[in-house]
Amino acid sequence: MNSKTIPVYQFASYDQELSTPSLASLTHTVLNTELIKLGTQITSGRIPLSELSLEIHRAMVRTGAPWSISRACVAIVTPFSQRLNVASVYQELGSMGSPSAANSMDVGYYCYVGTKSSVFQIGDSSVRVCSNLEQVLEQFKSKNMPIQRSIARLYQMGIRSSLALTTAVGKVGQGFLFLNSNETGHFDETAIQNADLLWTLKLLLSTALTHYFGGLFLFNPALSNHLSDDTAQYTVLDGDSFGVAVEGYFSRFAHQSCKIKFETSVSHPFFCALSWILFLIGEIAFQKYHFGDSRELEISLRETEVLSFYTVKVSTGRSRYAQGIQSQFEGMAALLGVKLSLHDDFFELFTELQPASAEEQKWKYSV
Repeated sequence: MNSKTIPVYQFASYDQELSTPSLASLTHTVLNTELIKLGTQITSGRIPLSELSLEIHRAMVRTGAPWSISRACVAIVTPFSQRLNVASVYQELGSMGSPSAANSMDVGYYCYVGTKSSVFQIGDSSVRVCSNLEQVLEQFKSKNMPIQRSIARLYQMGIRSSLALTTAVGKVGQGFLFLNSNETGHFDETAIQNADLLWTLKLLLSTALTHYFGGLFLFNPALSNHLSDDTAQYTVLDGDSFGVAVEGYFSRFAHQSCKIKFETSVSHPFFCALSWILFLIGEIAFQKYHFGDSRELEISLRETEVLSFYTVKVSTGRSRYAQGIQSQFEGMAALLGVKLSLHDDFFELFTELQPASAEEQKWKYSV
């Protein structure tokens, strides 16, 4: 496989003709069948999202998969951002029922990944293989860059190599399957030897995420047209830059006729899925509260009593909002890092904003 972008990561295509089964594909027939059955069980509602990674691991163990997986993880990207959210995870237990290493990236964990990160370089029919995670850490150190938090956690949990593939979800969604091993070089040459299995895993991932999340990503993406490219790529902001982004977004969307009053007491830098929050504010305010262009929208960013949690309060001046919006947005927003609270004339978005160090702010990536 050819190296690309970052030498320690390798990318290879598994988009190859499989009409003539190879010895490897015949060996994987049982596993492929199990994974297809798993997809059917998911769409019939028999397997909850929380158990998806566990069931993938079980299928591999039962059928003698070509890999020894110590950790399986399904993650989904917050739309219009670089925020990755762990939606399902399984980590193998060590001897005597004790974890081989504490799982510090369980369901609910999230990280921000730079736009040029290798994970976003994975093509629709390609796989990313990391042969030696220690080399990844050394590369950050050699460039005097802060080590991405999620990579450091994986290493601390004993992970040494990984395989990742991706799929689209709805119009604006993207999901990933990460398979990890405690052995260095465990997935080397895997795309060449196991192309049929990778296709089946991608099909399963697409089937599962469409079932679990597809309906949440079918909203009209028209508001996204007003998210500037630079805004969409932001991951590190402070209160002032957040306010500038809010005002800029709504001036573009409302053709300069929407008045924004923004207040904040937050000065320190933080990681934020900015475009997603802006999109939610616009979608709710204009589409559900029927907010008029000529009215003033009051928006405030405040720290809450809960450490690292913030509230974005939007006063609309409207006494009524469309019924059913709470249930429509609540699940989607909560999964992707925002808790929603709707009231008669205002609504609030509660989100966790991780503080960013000076080094992370300088490099403008996650994590």
